[in-house]
Amino acid sequence: MLLFISALGIFALADGHADAFYLKFTSPKQHSLIIGSSRAAQGIQPRICNALLPGVKLYNYAFSRIHTPYGEPYLLSIKRKLDPEVHNGVFVLEVNPWTISDTREERTDGGYFRESESVLGKVKYVNRAPNIPYLLYCYTGRNIELITKKWPNYHGENLEVRDDGWFEVALKDDQHRKEQRVKATLNSYREMREEYLGASKRRLEYLQTIIEYLKRHGTVLLLRMPVDKAMREMEYEWMPNFDIKMEKLAKETKVEYWNAALQHQEYEYTDGHHLSINSGEEFSKELAKFILQCQEQNKK
Repeated sequence: MLLFISALGIFALADGHADAFYLKFTSPKQHSLIIGSSRAAQGIQPRICNALLPGVKLYNYAFSRIHTPYGEPYLLSIKRKLDPEVHNGVFVLEVNPWTISDTREERTDGGYFRESESVLGKVKYVNRAPNIPYLLYCYTGRNIELITKKWPNYHGENLEVRDDGWFEVALKDDQHRKEQRVKATLNSYREMREEYLGASKRRLEYLQTIIEYLKRHGTVLLLRMPVDKAMREMEYEWMPNFDIKMEKLAKETKVEYWNAALQHQEYEYTDGHHLSINSGEEFSKELAKFILQCQEQNKK
């Protein structure tokens, strides 16, 4: 009993420092959502967007390439997170080649989604604070880290999910460490291509289903985030028709598609595909302008 009470006491201290996901499952149902991979989770700052969007309260409900490719688990989680009474929301769907692709392990079973075994498939209560089921069954750190992670790590780095869902990754390193990180990330993604089958018909269908569902609640737009030149070239080589697929889907569903990867040289990256904090601020301002254009277009 004493151990149980102690555990509950530590769980009560869990916050945005716990990991990259926990806090997103403790906030209330939301009005407007940012959806996608870690590129959106780290790169889009709702605080910046909301300051430029009257009446909009964007919340960052993006996770990672592994946890939130477009499929049934993400669709169900989005439905749990969205306030069903909302009809004037804004929904930014970040897309990239990895979020619409199946892996080889999924090939033999069309009904299997690998992310169903991750937090997206396991967490049924996405608006509970504290979220005890998450901490018991999905949190992978040691309980003591719910306390120790509240301070910067030994590299002086701070990782924290903010109250608006933005995952802040504040790194402190020199140019050499940054170059090493960029090189390692690019090599990792090059090798990762062998694990993937390419664009998946069923994932594209689920992306379309998510678009149609969210259109009933407001303005929807598709977004391809900017990435470093080398990453962009590698992804284009792997899936050269990706933008054509997104443009076609946007036309069929009557939403806008912004290929911001074309402006990749305007931003800085921590590892080749995640925007730095300062670049994320600037990009979020540009995104807000694009959202305003989409809202005006919807009024016509």
